[in-house]
Amino acid sequence: MRHRAALSSAVALLVALAGCGPVLQNGTPLQTVLAQENEQTAGGYRLQPGDQIEVTHILDPDYNTLVVVGPDGHISVPGIDRPVNAQGLTVGELGTELNRRFQQGHALAHPYFSLNLRSFGNLQVFVGGEVQRPGYLELSGGRRTVMQIVMAAGGFLPTARRDEVLVLRPIGDGKQEIFSVDTDKVLHGTDLAQNVPIHPLDTIVVPRSDIASFDLWIDQYIRQALPLQTNGNLTYTNNPNSAVFK
Repeated sequence: MRHRAALSSAVALLVALAGCGPVLQNGTPLQTVLAQENEQTAGGYRLQPGDQIEVTHILDPDYNTLVVVGPDGHISVPGIDRPVNAQGLTVGELGTELNRRFQQGHALAHPYFSLNLRSFGNLQVFVGGEVQRPGYLELSGGRRTVMQIVMAAGGFLPTARRDEVLVLRPIGDGKQEIFSVDTDKVLHGTDLAQNVPIHPLDTIVVPRSDIASFDLWIDQYIRQALPLQTNGNLTYTNNPNSAVFK
């Protein structure tokens, strides 16, 4: 009887756990992410940390240099007194910014910096959570979508929360944005826009589903706590009032 009473007192908590809301409370709206994606696609490749850039000054070779975009997204160029943010810019946009900054420091009417992207840096992404093979993946051969990354990681575990896959994305100056996508809508073909392209250095996290969390809670705090000779079972359905001990 004591075990029945203890189990009954836990049912309210179990029901609350089974009714959990979204994992992400204050993320970036997906519409904003898609608008940013369209803008970046139209402008060409956006520089990322680890990219190697050859900087050539046509009139004065003393300013020529080979730079690597640092982890903070910045580069340092001779003749420009402060680091310049490169992350998120196209090569053309960065060249315009270097010319502007060089002109300010040297009072030149027409600086002539020419940029060439020599090599790509870190093309890895990390996928974790409820997938078969969590870890780092290479984005070799071009861009990938969130579903392609999940499939490359072996696919979802049965415990995955597929309607709220989280993506953490560096956006420069040491900042990140986070948003969620509903891959169930992708799999059902009802909203293919949810299958967003993945960028280098993105982190994809597949949370545990509410039902999986519920089952884990039952196993850890109820089944393992019952005496070995007890044959009781807890039955739960989608009706929050239907948790019954038999």
